[in-house]
Amino acid sequence: MNRCRKTDVVTRYGGEEFLLFFPDTNAEFAEPICGQIRVAIEKADWSPIADMVGDEFGITISFGVAEVGTDSRRTTILGDADSRLYQAKHSGRNRVRRLASQLQRASTSADVVVPQRRKTIKLYVNR
Repeated sequence: MNRCRKTDVVTRYGGEEFLLFFPDTNAEFAEPICGQIRVAIEKADWSPIADMVGDEFGITISFGVAEVGTDSRRTTILGDADSRLYQAKHSGRNRVRRLASQLQRASTSADVVVPQRRKTIKLYVNR
């Protein structure tokens, strides 16, 4: 499943983490895309790899979604995404978690929880 546009950027960010950058996209739009990527990875046929390692093999992914606002700094955005990523991992993995938009942060935090498993992706979204 190809979910990236020509303007999107996907890059490794650390050992097992990746950074997905979706220009001109808000967190509400990015969240379901992450959910679709999560399901595609979970449901993919990993049997060729399982055959090589001689064991049952499955790959899952967790997302921490943060949105760039006009007052955002790179360290804050990456920190927000990292915080959500670790919330997803510590609450069972194979989940998408996002922080509410800048305007909503004062009143509430909107978490999106999707079932569980293993593997990590950090998502940072530019508005």
